[in-house]
Amino acid sequence: MRTRLVSLFSFAVALGLTAGAAQAADKFECPAAAGQDRPTLAPDLLKTVPTGEALGKLETLQNAVELLRTNGVRSTTTVNYLMASYCPWIAANTKLSDADKTSEMRRFATRVAGIVYSRQDAEEILFSVPLSPREAADLEARARAANTTPSDWIARTLRPALKTP
Repeated sequence: MRTRLVSLFSFAVALGLTAGAAQAADKFECPAAAGQDRPTLAPDLLKTVPTGEALGKLETLQNAVELLRTNGVRSTTTVNYLMASYCPWIAANTKLSDADKTSEMRRFATRVAGIVYSRQDAEEILFSVPLSPREAADLEARARAANTTPSDWIARTLRPALKTP
């Protein structure tokens, strides 16, 4: 159930990013910083929360989420704040097209939401892998044949491959 909620939330975040990009149509734009929730932390502690490119590193992102969580910042505020902190770095990347920037923000939104909304004691990392409709249908059929969920089928299939060097 929790995975489904995370998936639904990630979809809603990605849909919101798509709508925002469609409104801009010609130019990728980050949401105005003033419109974002800002964590209510002491200014010196807030300065320790990483921003920009650093948030693209999984360990740094997890540490930022944990820092905000342990200081009582709400989950929605954490997601909004970290997305607003990452977006300017993506926007400034001249190597990416506007469509690529939107895709990168979708990936980041999925990742940050997965970390924030996962169980606090979980030792799992969620990956978002795009599949074509045909691949998704094939995955669901294989999972049904194995009498399991698509997520469990993927995990069961990958674990042996990851153990071999």
